[in-house]
Amino acid sequence: MSNCKIFRNNDGSINRVFDELGNESQLYYDTLFHVSTLVDKLPITPPIKSYLETGKIKDTSIPEVALGLWAYSYSDNFRNKYDIKVSKLEEVSVDDIIRHIEEYYPKPVVQETIKVEQPVIKEGVEELFNTNPELANQVYESLGFVTPLKALESNFEKVKERLNDFNNVFAENLGNSGLPFDYFNEVELNIDDLDLSVKNKEMFDVLYQKNKASDYLKSELTSIDKQKNPILINNKGQVVEGWHRINSLKANGVKTVKAYIPITPQQKQQALQLYSQYLDTIFPDSKVEEIDNNLYISVLNDLKSQKIIDKQCS
Repeated sequence: MSNCKIFRNNDGSINRVFDELGNESQLYYDTLFHVSTLVDKLPITPPIKSYLETGKIKDTSIPEVALGLWAYSYSDNFRNKYDIKVSKLEEVSVDDIIRHIEEYYPKPVVQETIKVEQPVIKEGVEELFNTNPELANQVYESLGFVTPLKALESNFEKVKERLNDFNNVFAENLGNSGLPFDYFNEVELNIDDLDLSVKNKEMFDVLYQKNKASDYLKSELTSIDKQKNPILINNKGQVVEGWHRINSLKANGVKTVKAYIPITPQQKQQALQLYSQYLDTIFPDSKVEEIDNNLYISVLNDLKSQKIIDKQCS
């Protein structure tokens, strides 16, 4: 699983997991869901214990154990042991991982997957987010996320001007680069784990010629604290902009780099749920469309002041 990528938040928690094909791993999320339904104890099987001892997983929390099980499923040992005849580039199913768990624990411990009810999003909240980008921006920013414009302007010059110019292929090249025009999360990543495979592709020429934002001198980037602008990473975990910063930090012996990565669908859903839940505490029986628009900002300010939604999605 050498080509798999695991991105973590600043606090070390798991943010996103990608498989060897560069796609966000559904198998990891299926494994995470299954592990979360086990009621007696987490499946610290011998391979997972080995991962814990070697530092490949950080602790015995549900996300880390799920990560260990997911990682073990990529090994030749796992595939040979359970006679799984698939290519290494293909993911096994969560049923195969369950077989591994059941080998070490009595079946009563492995509970049937139960339906976990998701918090109900108040009627009209999602439509409100879609039709009121100013409000959506404020909610996401209060959660610590970064707007796409801020992420782009941290890395390229004249972003608004170029996006509004129909003759400029900047927007098309952004799309080709895999950068979604969506919210980003600022994280700290290990430089040696970065995917630099798209650096020399032709489609990025317009992004990098003449219209780049000012970069750093090598002598300036002696620590990550001096890195003002995070690098840009696309939805496949590939670096799209920031090689000079990466090389400068690396030359000065710095092991990590600040990066903007796109937020996950799960984080977007959590943002809707958190805002919806708080609206429900104030307007328990009202639909969003019945609430005076002038109240939304005061609700948001209240959320911020009480830190109810601060960083809860990270």
